Formats: sequence, structure tokens, C-alpha cells
Amino acid sequence: MLVGPELRLRGTALTPRCAVPTLPHGELPPDPEALRMVARENRVESMPGTAALPCAGVYAQVVRPGRIEPGDAVRLG
Repeated sequence: MLVGPELRLRGTALTPRCAVPTLPHGELPPDPEALRMVARENRVESMPGTAALPCAGVYAQVVRPGRIEPGDAVRLG
């Protein structure tokens, strides 16, 4: 994965989502809808042999460090 002009990442595992994004955070109210589409549309095995869970993200290893800025492109490759 390429992020900005320099940063290179290697995905290591899909990220199962817990209920934390649905809870209130600071001044933000609770939002039980926050993960419903992920739970409905993107259930996958995060690791071989595990149950299918709602996933939205990936754990990654830094292959080459680099500075990133808001708005930098994120590309697979």
C-alpha cells in the first residue's frame, strides 16, 4: 500500500470492528448505525479459521517510513 509520496505499508491482517465506534465520544452522541453497513456487507475471516466478523480496515507493517499529509493519496500496490 502506498500512502503519499514515500510511505509504504504491507497489510498483515484484516481489522474486525468492535462496538466502540457506536458509543459516544466526547461531545459526539452514540451512533448505533455507525457499523450496521459494515456488519451487513463486509463480514470476513480476519484470520484463517476464525469466524466471519464485520471488518473495516487492516493492520499494517511499515515497509518504508515517510511523511504523510492530509489529502495524500492512498493506493494499493
